[in-house]
Amino acid sequence: MRNKKIIIYAGVLLATLFFIGMNVATSNNIKTTTSEEGCNRIYDVNRDEIINFQDAGLCWTYITHDELHCEYGDLLYDVNMDSQVNFQDCGLIWVNRD
Repeated sequence: MRNKKIIIYAGVLLATLFFIGMNVATSNNIKTTTSEEGCNRIYDVNRDEIINFQDAGLCWTYITHDELHCEYGDLLYDVNMDSQVNFQDCGLIWVNRD
């Protein structure tokens, strides 16, 4: 009889620890961004809070069209901060997309 109680208590304790652990693990993965915080990620060049093909496409267009170049674009699209806007920046945006 005593062994059964120990097994039941151990089972309840393990189940409780499992559910607490799962709750903590899933709550740490939840992305909580509000519109007030904004998206502060360097790869989000169009600032829509999503890093996707549009950001990489904007960088690609900026690189391939010389008439678009300006000091602000150089700051925006130089995501690896090597003072050059080139296809490495476009590749970094593509690799880091959501």
